[in-house]
Amino acid sequence: MVVVDDISALADLPPGPELAGALARIDPTCVPNNDLLALLTAQFRQANHEAARLLGVIAEIGRATPTFADGAVDRLDRPVPHAADEVRAALAWSRRAADRECDLAEQLVHDLPRVYAAFLAGDIDRSTVRVLADHLAGSPTSRSPSSARSCCR
Repeated sequence: MVVVDDISALADLPPGPELAGALARIDPTCVPNNDLLALLTAQFRQANHEAARLLGVIAEIGRATPTFADGAVDRLDRPVPHAADEVRAALAWSRRAADRECDLAEQLVHDLPRVYAAFLAGDIDRSTVRVLADHLAGSPTSRSPSSARSCCR
């Protein structure tokens, strides 16, 4: 783990385990006022990264081959019909919430990989992801690098 003596050094850490570890060791009540915004932006990047990972796992559940084999790692090229029910049961979500999240995860990970990459990198937040997903839904250019590049700057 990296020890962060200077809050501004958080800006150099990419979202992931290292940044999460550094943030976990910081007590916001002890951070100087002038460093609070740097802490906030680092925490926001990490939160976006974790939200993207959650959708990534949901997308994997959506394409996991139904099986009783413990070690199976098989995925389909399309979502399975009842994946939202599995997510719903695991997370105690409503049917509507599970359906919505499964649809977003599928679209983001499999149809909008560059938007997903920007979310995973912490460069965009969930609200932006939702707007881009709605805007690019069904677009023939949704997978094109120029489309995602212009949206994810």
